[in-house]
Amino acid sequence: MFLATDINLAGAVDWVMMQTCFGHHFMLVLEKQERGGEGSQMFYTVVQLVGSRKQAENFAYRSETARTHTHTHPRLTALFPGLHG
Repeated sequence: MFLATDINLAGAVDWVMMQTCFGHHFMLVLEKQERGGEGSQMFYTVVQLVGSRKQAENFAYRSETARTHTHTHPRLTALFPGLHG
């Protein structure tokens, strides 16, 4: 679970968290951007495996927000794609 606080801060804000699961480390990023003068907010999520591209191919992830938006991502990206493993 990723709990972002102070989501109503003005401007673009990023929250970053490291998490360990299945013996691997993952970096989770939640990014908030404001849309022009509309006053609305957009949120983006990124999950990256700390490891090789080959290791990342073994994982998929699903992200959900409290606003009931769900996205399933068929594959992860690797932070160190040149590593072998």
